[in-house]
Amino acid sequence: MHKKLIASGLISLLLFAPVDGAIYKYVNEDGRVVYTNVKPHRAKKLETVERGCRTAPGGCKVAQTRKYKGVSSDWRNMPLRWEPYADEISAAAKEHGVDPALIRSIVHAESAFDPKAVSTAGAQGLMQLMPATAKRFGVQDSFDPVQNINGGVTYLKVLSKMFNNDIKLVSAAYNAGEGAVRKYKGIPPYGETETYVKRVTNLYKRYVKGQRG
Repeated sequence: MHKKLIASGLISLLLFAPVDGAIYKYVNEDGRVVYTNVKPHRAKKLETVERGCRTAPGGCKVAQTRKYKGVSSDWRNMPLRWEPYADEISAAAKEHGVDPALIRSIVHAESAFDPKAVSTAGAQGLMQLMPATAKRFGVQDSFDPVQNINGGVTYLKVLSKMFNNDIKLVSAAYNAGEGAVRKYKGIPPYGETETYVKRVTNLYKRYVKGQRG
């Protein structure tokens, strides 16, 4: 993950309203869907998918429960998703000994299960792997769901061992980097990371409660 706070969680802003500015969606020259908080001057099929709580009608309180494509952006109550990549997640969980509920929570928070998701910082795929992270864990194609999930889960395995399976610290490290968690000896005091940890923790509890098999 990248230390720049917008890196890991940018795509999740589609579901969880950002604090500042708008989030735009467009198709780049390679035909990939890109989400960004910087309005591009030349882009195909440009659309605004979030306006941000400071500019949203009614302010932050309203923006935090905004609807996006029929799905509530209130992450405490948004529908869980069991079917997307169920086999891939189950296989990676068994291979690496990582709780499938945690994997699904991270995928949900990072990309909303969009295998083509790309952030302006360069994070890619289902688990929003930065190029350096992908290379670190042997991922050659971050847009390949199997490779992306395996790379992300391998990283979660490393973080789980490093932080004694503490879900909050693991998710904080996934978002801000293990160095930041070590530096602050806990969740870094970054607004994005603090929100991300709450989001993943909540999703994790809900996925555990409804765990299948």
